[in-house]
Amino acid sequence: MGDNPFLPVIGLMSNPTPDLVRIAVYSSINHLLVVPSSTGQLMDRINPLIKTQGSFVVRYNYIGPERRPGDQCSSKIPQMDVPMF
Repeated sequence: MGDNPFLPVIGLMSNPTPDLVRIAVYSSINHLLVVPSSTGQLMDRINPLIKTQGSFVVRYNYIGPERRPGDQCSSKIPQMDVPMF
């Protein structure tokens, strides 16, 4: 995803399978949209990414969005707020 780990990414997939969805999620995309879809659906994903992003997990080998529910987050894993663009 380039040099900026905080760059929001929306994945587009035409034929999602469980394996492809898992790969997409593990690659740190923010949203996954199945195509064909409408521009309204795309805007529904873009607007929240512009306005707010959740915290990121910071590890020696991974910087990416925190995906675990709040009650499963471990305080041992450092997190940081995403810098605004």
